[in-house]
Amino acid sequence: MTTFGLITTSCAGGDDPISAATGCGIWAKEIESATTKWSDAAANYSNNPTSDNCKKFKDAGLDL
Repeated sequence: MTTFGLITTSCAGGDDPISAATGCGIWAKEIESATTKWSDAAANYSNNPTSDNCKKFKDAGLDL
């Protein structure tokens, strides 16, 4: 299995009115959540390569 890192930065900077108006902080949290779910599903499939875990891994990737 190939391992790779994803570098993310939050574009929501405290009381920044532009970030608040664009919803950038919300978008960053959604991406972080989806990436975590995909990473967890990849680990589960790697540790237990069943059809069910394969489907969960695929679905998490499509959601991402």
